[in-house]
Amino acid sequence: MIIGGALLLAGGLAGCSAVRLGYDQGPTLAYWWLDSRLDFDARQAERVKALLAQWFDWHRATQLEDYAALLARAQDESAAPAGAGQMCAWTATWRERAGTAAQRLAPAVAEVAVTLTPAQIARLEGKLAEDRRKMREEELETAPAKRQAASADRAVERYERLYGRLDGTQREWVRDSVRRSPYEPQRRLDDLAWRHREVLQALRRLAAERPAPEQATAQVRATLTAVLEPPQADGGAYRARWLEHQCELATRVHNGATAAQRQHLRERLREWETDARVLAGRGRAVGAAATAGTAR
Repeated sequence: MIIGGALLLAGGLAGCSAVRLGYDQGPTLAYWWLDSRLDFDARQAERVKALLAQWFDWHRATQLEDYAALLARAQDESAAPAGAGQMCAWTATWRERAGTAAQRLAPAVAEVAVTLTPAQIARLEGKLAEDRRKMREEELETAPAKRQAASADRAVERYERLYGRLDGTQREWVRDSVRRSPYEPQRRLDDLAWRHREVLQALRRLAAERPAPEQATAQVRATLTAVLEPPQADGGAYRARWLEHQCELATRVHNGATAAQRQHLRERLREWETDARVLAGRGRAVGAAATAGTAR
């Protein structure tokens, strides 16, 4: 989906300078988030920072040109009406890229996981339980009308980040879509709980057994694959219905956009394409410098 892909690249930030700043601060922000959950010791902290920097170097040098090309293609397609199938195809395209990026982290995760202590894993377990508690409050213990209103507000904000201000009719399209959505909060919470169990089990196994790097990486890759697509009793039918519903709304908003809103979308996509190319150029420069230094 054009919307999903663009927001994935931008990380939810608006404006070209904000995207570049957010990406450049990525290693630091990622470290802070991980440390808040695992409380690394000094040796772990040094290694985690280095591994995160390496991953961002790889991503900047090898992935962002591809993202830029996709955003350029999205600009071309944004001028014409779209179909729900086209929107869903964009979602699949960006999910594939996200999976590639996640799998690249597997060796780093494995290296750190075998050094974790029981206390660190218990700390993470507590943080994950708090995440689920907050989600339960927001999704299951809030009146449906209030939850739907908040969801509609978030959706409007996302669309306005791309198209500019929506008019009253367009906002009603979003609110109506949220009211009719097949979304089931309990399913989301169940999926999250399953993912958390899988992650904790994998970390405890790796920390206890401390397998060789190749074996540890293979175990992490298997866990990543599983948590990206939790098993569904209905074979994924619910997930497919929800995705189709989201693609239909994206299609309605796009096809109902004014000429000015379409132009706003193209400009926003162009900004993000430029950001991706600038960041990719920095990655190539760093890589070239490293290669030159090795050659000396």
